[in-house]
Amino acid sequence: MGLSASQARLLSLTTRQHTVEYNAQRIQHNKMRLSNDSDKAYHVYLDALNGTTIKTLQTNGDSGRSIWIDGSINNLMRYGTAENTSGSVFYVQDMTTGKLYVPTEIGNKYDSASNARAFAEAFGVEYVDVDINESAKTNYENALANGWDTILGSDKETIDALIDGYNQAVAKDTVIRNTAALAKSFIPTKDKNKIYEPVYTNNYAGSSYVINAEAVMGSAYYNSAYNATERALVKASIDIINGISLKFPEDSDSGSTKTEYFNTSVYATKDSTNYAKENDGNVLTANDKFAMMLSGGNITWEGVQKISYNMGFASPSIENDVSYNYNIYDSSITSLISSYSSQIGKSLECLGDALIEMYDKVMNDTKNEDEFLAANGISRAKIKNYKEYLNCKAEYEAYTPVYEAEPTDKVKGKYYEEVYNAISAAGGWLDANDERAKNTTWVSNMIKNAQVILTTWDYENEMLSKTSTELNTNIREISDQARIDKASQEYEAELARINDKDTKYDTMLSKLESERSALTTEIESLEDIMKNNIDKTFKLYT
Repeated sequence: MGLSASQARLLSLTTRQHTVEYNAQRIQHNKMRLSNDSDKAYHVYLDALNGTTIKTLQTNGDSGRSIWIDGSINNLMRYGTAENTSGSVFYVQDMTTGKLYVPTEIGNKYDSASNARAFAEAFGVEYVDVDINESAKTNYENALANGWDTILGSDKETIDALIDGYNQAVAKDTVIRNTAALAKSFIPTKDKNKIYEPVYTNNYAGSSYVINAEAVMGSAYYNSAYNATERALVKASIDIINGISLKFPEDSDSGSTKTEYFNTSVYATKDSTNYAKENDGNVLTANDKFAMMLSGGNITWEGVQKISYNMGFASPSIENDVSYNYNIYDSSITSLISSYSSQIGKSLECLGDALIEMYDKVMNDTKNEDEFLAANGISRAKIKNYKEYLNCKAEYEAYTPVYEAEPTDKVKGKYYEEVYNAISAAGGWLDANDERAKNTTWVSNMIKNAQVILTTWDYENEMLSKTSTELNTNIREISDQARIDKASQEYEAELARINDKDTKYDTMLSKLESERSALTTEIESLEDIMKNNIDKTFKLYT
């Protein structure tokens, strides 16, 4: 090959090699762009996973079924929702101005209204004047129509005497029931281990239970209303309690040894540990005795024994804990228990439960009332109706009509009145145009950016109250599954497209590399030929 032809060929190959290398660089750049596209698609998917939206609870009035709907301004305010649905009303309040974001129509009609009623009327709510005291008149007319003003056709004087007698009978039953309840309240309670504990009171006279138990026994109808066994139950508890007596042990002093009882057991300890010693007498209340009686009759006084030694230079001493045990069941108490056991047919350990059952019966007694009704041939319903008639009559005689405007549709009326009051309390409104009011993510994003808060109307204090998904069960913040699903599908499709292009680019790069390698080999061969030709030519002149 001639030198000029070789040079032309070399130039052509070099140009082609540059083109191949440029194309390879361009494809590598495209591959880097694919990587960026992959990152963008992934971040869109990640944002969807991390993103949440406000939801509010809506209940269908026909089916009663509750569903969660998107927390747009409209849905949170219950504005424009179906007439047969209900739910809590939430307001979106601006953090800077304190004003409420509301739909344009709401805001415009608020500006045009002078009060809550005018605002509701602007939305089609009708009002009528209603006598708020009319129930007094209606109730009295119903009582007359039902004949509650007469009892067995009697005249007023006879009826009044009948009612007075009935009230007295009920009062007697009430007294005895309350007395039985008091007596029962002093019975020591029993824990799961069947251990009785005293019911502490400030009455150190020890007669609370006895006084009320004796009052029950002394009631006018006690002997006829309860059988001998039931009467023996109460009598046994009173006699055993009154028969128990115990004095605090005396301190002793025998020179170097002194014993002092500084504290008593739980059954005798009250507000002061020295109470027993100061009284130096019967230190047990009726309640304490009752608990001891039901728990086996044992009591322990606790104390300390001090022993001193005189050794010429000091008086060292030692202290020992000591106790004084005593059982309240002396022969007289044992005899009482034995005599009553046969009468009540129960062992001593069952006495507490038996007494509670007994007093429960008395606490539900209506013997005087029952006897009065039977003697006069009248029912409780008749008495109750007549007393209700008297109440209705008194209210009617004091009746004065008072008229107030009330909405015919109480649900809609209350709603729009609340909206008006909420905007007023907030100091005005900010326009949430139609697009923003329906936006399902705007509220969530604004809350996350600390631009707005959710509030509710506090009827009691007539003010807006801050709320949140943590404070109110009718709103919650949840992941947007539809958005996640869409982002996932788009990410998968984008990833497939990127992988397909990446594979094609790799194939193209492989071809270009093969071509570049072949060009390089041919260029190197031509360069060798040209070098040889030059060497041969110039040797002719050397």
